[in-house]
Amino acid sequence: MVKWLNSSTKSALLIIILSFHWTMEGEASAWTLEKGGFLSKLTFIGSRSSSRFNNNSERDQLPFNGLSQTMTTSLDLSYGLRNALTLSASFPLISYDLKQDLNPISGKGFGDIRTGAKFNFSDSPFTSSLEFVVKFPTASSQNPSLIRVGEGQFDFEFVSSNGFLWNLLRGYSNVELGYRVRLENRKDSVNPGNELLYRIESGYSFLEDWTGVMSVNGFWGEDYEFFDLPLDFQRNLLTLTPSLVYRMNHLWGLNLSLGVPILGRSTFAGPQLALGLFYSKSSSTGQLGNINLPLIQGSSCCTVQ
Repeated sequence: MVKWLNSSTKSALLIIILSFHWTMEGEASAWTLEKGGFLSKLTFIGSRSSSRFNNNSERDQLPFNGLSQTMTTSLDLSYGLRNALTLSASFPLISYDLKQDLNPISGKGFGDIRTGAKFNFSDSPFTSSLEFVVKFPTASSQNPSLIRVGEGQFDFEFVSSNGFLWNLLRGYSNVELGYRVRLENRKDSVNPGNELLYRIESGYSFLEDWTGVMSVNGFWGEDYEFFDLPLDFQRNLLTLTPSLVYRMNHLWGLNLSLGVPILGRSTFAGPQLALGLFYSKSSSTGQLGNINLPLIQGSSCCTVQ
């Protein structure tokens, strides 16, 4: 960081630099694609916040009349290698703008790439799966000395998901619990704290081509370390995310989602609006019995925290 920045500006920059957190929202992840199934999603996410959660989980205004605005474009690809094994990859492009009375910051760059493998091991009475995800430190920026769109280190996620279909009510529920192992950024001597991940989600197909989804999701992080010393910086977030999915035809669909932060620590406190367009070449809907859901995997959207 630039040495002459005062403590308030440094605090705001620390929140931004360490808070670009990539998560998937609104996706019933217990289900996998069938062999040869393909899904692509292009999602646009807008985030606007003039406040943040401080270390006491209270909402504070950003210093110097600060206003953080972020626009993210994410391309997500999934392929069914086998009926019970789906491979995935995510490629984000992030544009950010911190408006404030002193030292405004703006720029854009590629975010960290994520790849994953999801294995389904049970279909009765619950659909259960295990997923392994790797985040690669591939982020770049126009001004890396001030702000980045990644943290410069590897992450490894282990996620367990259990889903249940409401055959008579044309809906589903999904519960997810995971753990993210975050390695040290040796270049900057920063070791981000590991994180506990969780999500509870339900969806209901109220019309033939329309599905409403509601999820409560978040993470709970451990303290960061700097030069192997504890740093009083810990990230937590609880978000309520309603979504609406519209299946235009058997190949194309749309997803609209709003992420509303409820509780948090050292994260932005503003809402995030996401619009996604997905293309699927899959017969997954036929595997869900008599439920006319518009391809559950297609209801995904992405957020940055």
